[in-house]
Amino acid sequence: MVWPFASDNVVDPKYENTTEYFKNAEGLYLYYQVHQAVEVAKANVLLIHGLGEHCGAPQWQKRLIPTLTKAGFRCALYDQQGHGRSQGHSTAYTHDIQNLVNDAKQFTEMIIAKESAGSKIPTVILGHSMGGLITFEVVRENPDLYDMAIINGGAFFIDPKVLTPTLNVLSTVLSKVAPKMALPDAIDLAKLSRNPNVEEYAKNDTLRYNGGLRSRTARSILDRIGVVTKKMASFKTPVYFSHGEKDLICSPQGTKAVYEGCGSEDKTLKIWDEMLHEVFEDPDSDLVLESIVEFINKRI
Repeated sequence: MVWPFASDNVVDPKYENTTEYFKNAEGLYLYYQVHQAVEVAKANVLLIHGLGEHCGAPQWQKRLIPTLTKAGFRCALYDQQGHGRSQGHSTAYTHDIQNLVNDAKQFTEMIIAKESAGSKIPTVILGHSMGGLITFEVVRENPDLYDMAIINGGAFFIDPKVLTPTLNVLSTVLSKVAPKMALPDAIDLAKLSRNPNVEEYAKNDTLRYNGGLRSRTARSILDRIGVVTKKMASFKTPVYFSHGEKDLICSPQGTKAVYEGCGSEDKTLKIWDEMLHEVFEDPDSDLVLESIVEFINKRI
């Protein structure tokens, strides 16, 4: 059953020919945005949000997108299935992370075809949290499609305080009998950022999902982390790993392990002192944003 995230955002088939939705391989309509560079675009930057988030969140709209478009990059981003204004099979749910990887590939190909027709410019993909996991995997599977990747707060190791051993076992059992059931112990929003405005916005954002991980989604994420561990040496694309030192949701030790194990000869790791999960809205976020622009500019 196709389930729209919010009743006032039901997607009708008439949207198939609009510029705000694209239809994925599962027949779901996914909402997207394109933000043009201030001047002629030097690169396309695809942005992939994390679990429970959406592309209208302040970290994208007020921080990252203005910085990147001003620097000369075209930004394109979409609400993942079951998130924001997109359709899905349930709120913040996917049966298999591969479906989200496939969406990212399809979106990339669409943006390149629609926005870069007649001009070959570099393609960059930037993913945050679960979006970082998806970014790593779509680039690993499709290296010819991307010129570089940026992974922030990647979900390569879920902090045991968030996904406890008990919840880990529960996700295995429930994923088979109740795949859409939300596991207990939702993320503590106070752990998102040192900026108190982030917690307040997240609490009141009607397009954001703040509940527990769906059992099948949790199991699929954990299984995919295992795939990354086994196959990360095959990742050869230039990549920048960024992570908050005190991230209490996705532990930086996962990012460090993937950085060390991935096969790219052009890889950078930056652990940001004292920062939590949402580094793009940290009081010192300018340092993070400047480093991203610098990384891209040096490689185009």
